[in-house]
Amino acid sequence: MSIVKSAGLTIAVLTNIAEVPTELLVKKIVAEILQLSPNDEEPKMISTYEHIIKYEGMYDSGEGQKIEVCIENNRLYLRVQHEYIATTQVAHNLFRLPDEKYITFETDRSGRVCGMYRGMRYYSKQSV
Repeated sequence: MSIVKSAGLTIAVLTNIAEVPTELLVKKIVAEILQLSPNDEEPKMISTYEHIIKYEGMYDSGEGQKIEVCIENNRLYLRVQHEYIATTQVAHNLFRLPDEKYITFETDRSGRVCGMYRGMRYYSKQSV
């Protein structure tokens, strides 16, 4: 799922087939709706500490994989095992990884972050 708040869009892609590039589908849908040419750069947001602090914490897949989300210089980073991965915010709750994949944060009705998707895998937020 992706939210492009500036365009008033929420996009969800549902699939029951593994290895479907859902992030690419979302990106193509956004480009088509916003009428972006293939050469247009993906929209970026300016991340502020006040906006991204809610994402900070430990996330658990329930399958033994854990990801720590931390902030450094107003930028969100993922700590996955021994890797420290920088992200680029491209929409309200959508962040691009250096490998051109995406993570999407999920919030409840009150706006509290309760989990995130990294590819097809869901991670529940465990702590701040």
